[in-house]
Amino acid sequence: MIIDFHTHAFPDHIATVALDKLEKSSNSKAYNNGTISALLKSMDRAKIDKSIVACVATAPAQFNSIFNWCENIKSDRIIPLPSLHPDSDTIFEEIQKIKEAGFIGVKLHPEFQSFDLDELRMYSIYQKIMENELLILFHCGYDISFPDSDRGDPERLAHVLEDFPDLKIIASHLGGWRQWDKVLDHLLGKNIFFDTSYSIGYIDKKLLKVILSNHPSEKILFGTDSPWKDQEKEISLIHSLDISLELKKRILEQNALALL
Repeated sequence: MIIDFHTHAFPDHIATVALDKLEKSSNSKAYNNGTISALLKSMDRAKIDKSIVACVATAPAQFNSIFNWCENIKSDRIIPLPSLHPDSDTIFEEIQKIKEAGFIGVKLHPEFQSFDLDELRMYSIYQKIMENELLILFHCGYDISFPDSDRGDPERLAHVLEDFPDLKIIASHLGGWRQWDKVLDHLLGKNIFFDTSYSIGYIDKKLLKVILSNHPSEKILFGTDSPWKDQEKEISLIHSLDISLELKKRILEQNALALL
């Protein structure tokens, strides 16, 4: 079994517009059209059994439409993460609704949602998420669409970890995209999950091996960031790494199964 813990998709009626906007802001080209049907086809080609689909609410008013869409697409193979917007006046009720609906957690993105990871106004939100035993998938590090922003800085995330040691956190992009030196300084070895999304082709190979070899082996998850990366190719990159077969199995399957 292979589980991709970091993918994205959009409702059919907005997928084209959403991808076009994101492609322009990031100067990147998507590998599929951003729909759930395209993701499932990609999963079939790559022999991926399950994908976690992370949503991002860019305004408080989007919560209900995202939540309802997540309800509609969830299945044995598609595991959605709804999103919360920090500016919502009803965010605590929304967290409760996500829990009661049986979702495993939420996606939060500092840049697209305009907050710093360690911003004090976020702490009551983190507390409520933790009390409801939900996980958070954070965008961490720089973002290709916001090259000068440090909202997702690994050091900021370390502050959150200090104050919420029991919060289930997945730090995307191996803890901080293009800030892997700070990952070494502030996050390596701590009680936090890393996913491999959008990282293996960008990080120095020696640095990558240091991170994979020194972070708890049970806390590394396979992620692709599909549609921004090709799932089949990303699996091949995992298999090509100079790490043990046991660790590869943990990354591709076992750690995600344990977390789910």
